[in-house]
Amino acid sequence: GALTQGGTTRAGGAATLIAGGSATLGGDLGAGGEVRVTAGTSIDATGTITAGASLVLEAGGALSQSGVAQAGLGLTFSAGGAMALSGSMTAGTDVALTAGGLATLVNGKIGAPGTISLLSGGGIVLQSFSIDPAIIRLETAGALSASDGTLVSSDSIRLAGGAVTLRDMNITTGTLDVESGGTMLIDGGILTLGRAVLFSAPGGISAGDVIAIRPRDGGQLPVVMFDTRAAGARPDPLSVVRPDIPGLPSAQQPMQVRLPGTEVPGVFGPASSAPAGPLAINVDAGRSPIFLLIDGGFATGTVVSAGRLGIHGTGGGAELTGSLTDITGSPVSGSAAARFADSTRPAASGALSRYRLNGCVISSVNCIVPSQVISIPQAPPQRVDITLGGGRITDPDVQIPNVAEEDY
Repeated sequence: GALTQGGTTRAGGAATLIAGGSATLGGDLGAGGEVRVTAGTSIDATGTITAGASLVLEAGGALSQSGVAQAGLGLTFSAGGAMALSGSMTAGTDVALTAGGLATLVNGKIGAPGTISLLSGGGIVLQSFSIDPAIIRLETAGALSASDGTLVSSDSIRLAGGAVTLRDMNITTGTLDVESGGTMLIDGGILTLGRAVLFSAPGGISAGDVIAIRPRDGGQLPVVMFDTRAAGARPDPLSVVRPDIPGLPSAQQPMQVRLPGTEVPGVFGPASSAPAGPLAINVDAGRSPIFLLIDGGFATGTVVSAGRLGIHGTGGGAELTGSLTDITGSPVSGSAAARFADSTRPAASGALSRYRLNGCVISSVNCIVPSQVISIPQAPPQRVDITLGGGRITDPDVQIPNVAEEDY
């Protein structure tokens, strides 16, 4: 049947509560060892749960946690249906959350030194919620919506969903991977990054308010990548990331869409004209580099600021506006900004001219002609047979220096 826990319940060792139906935890439940609560239907935890070892809540149906949950070791919540988290949750190691339905995280906090993972079969909604571990993984086959929240991790964060919306999020981490199986909306927010951010959505990426990218570490500038290519494109952009180095000229930075001064492809390989989703951006990257991976797709939008701009693709186009910065960090706008941008080679001149910044062809110095290395074929050498016949040169096509033609 149903189980209701109220008042104060203490155990020196482990504590296990089992309900064939629902379980309501509204009191103060504590144990020196593991705490495990299993319910055949739902769990509603509004009180305080403290475990010296691991804390496990298992619900056959919905699970709701709006109280306080503290675990000396790992914290595991699993629900066969929906999961709603709005309280405070703390673990000594990792946090593993699994929901068969929609997972809603609102006005709460989860803290742990290890990995915090959430796997949902019915979508994820995160609003005004704080998560602070070393690694964060929020993944769902449904839609993922995150707004007005704070995510902090020392190592990496991965956000993945069938469709993704990020709105006014404050995220601090080393590497941020945001992946949508369909479309993505990026609407404002501040990202403080150590290494890189990758936004990938084969269905297209759209932009609302400006999103700001700031470096977490003083010695490097994080890489910003937008990818609307078909799923499975190789190489994986995050596998080739190397942050920019402040004060180093653009041509000497480690990541390039082509080898500088050549027609040789760069870190992303040869360009493709395969179809890709539309890309719209509104980004302030400071002095960080921005790379648009669009194959045969089209990019629009505003670059408020970036150290440099690279476009990987061919057969598509770009109409962008904004400013880039020179080696000193001074903004360069208007037609002059185009020379701080580049695109993958080799490519025909007609294809290159379709990528524009502030109305000028990317990589051009005069707004019109793109920077391109052209190979001029060399004529094969010709052998002239000069023979002497009776002391005279017999080839009529050979002219003798300082001798007029009529003197032959």
